[in-house]
Amino acid sequence: MKWYHFSLMSAVGWGLFYPLAGILLKKYSIPFLLFTMHLSSVLFFGLFYFENFKGEFSKLSLFLGQEALIFCILIFLTLSVNYVGYQGIAMKNATLAALLEVSYPLFSGLFAFLILKEAHMNLWSLIGSLFIIGGVGLVVFSS
Repeated sequence: MKWYHFSLMSAVGWGLFYPLAGILLKKYSIPFLLFTMHLSSVLFFGLFYFENFKGEFSKLSLFLGQEALIFCILIFLTLSVNYVGYQGIAMKNATLAALLEVSYPLFSGLFAFLILKEAHMNLWSLIGSLFIIGGVGLVVFSS
């Protein structure tokens, strides 16, 4: 399989996830939903992949250097980005929330440039970015 197969599968998965989360958010709180989603991830990966993690744990220099900071930022982002995503669904609906979130590639490109000093844009990706910005603008201003 190629990279774009996985990316499209992720898009389809998130496309299913959002409406289903919208159903649960009518009955359950965002913190409860976050807790159950993350606990299930911990249990799944802990039970089925722990043997594979042993080598990773030996390389982990937690609380030492730049990697620790990156881990902390990623943990914070995992929790906060999920929270605000659920909040958007709860306040409006899954469709409009997801339509705004598709703008994340713009931010990925911006942060890749600012943090990694990598520029992955060409003419076609720039044109695609302009379509994303235009689409986000239409969704925001029409609702």
